[in-house]
Amino acid sequence: MKIKISGFEFGTNELEYSGKVEEIGLGEPFFGKYLLLLQFDKSHQQLLMNAELRVSAKFECDRCTNEFESDRVIRFTIVYLFDEKSGETDDPDVYYLSREEDKIDISAELYDYAHLDIPFKKLCREDCKGICPKCGKDLNTGQCNCEQEEFNPVWKDLEKLKDQFNDD
Repeated sequence: MKIKISGFEFGTNELEYSGKVEEIGLGEPFFGKYLLLLQFDKSHQQLLMNAELRVSAKFECDRCTNEFESDRVIRFTIVYLFDEKSGETDDPDVYYLSREEDKIDISAELYDYAHLDIPFKKLCREDCKGICPKCGKDLNTGQCNCEQEEFNPVWKDLEKLKDQFNDD
């Protein structure tokens, strides 16, 4: 997504974009429409971009394997420093721009930040009980009829140690 910056006034400039997620290069697990809110703060030395991307994603729960949808709000900030010669920086959110530059391309950032927002552990809800390892019943819908296994005596000493730490 290319944004024309040449007409920006000094101070705050706000833009809003919306459309299908495919238009900004996003595919699965993202679907539907996106809303992108951009706020640019322009000064003589830099252009500060605050972005908020709102998208929906479809995941499979890591505990119960049910599919669920999640509305994601992704915020990030990028600094564009005006400099005639391109300098190197270790910060991935700082870029150098020539003063003659009239557009910036934020396609890669939208893709990267959206994918970085995908949770490592995907849960349909925080208190998801998962599935029974024996019969496969979804424990969120009720208890299964499997017999509860007796505690393995091999772990007896560890259980004592656990109890000892919990008492302290």
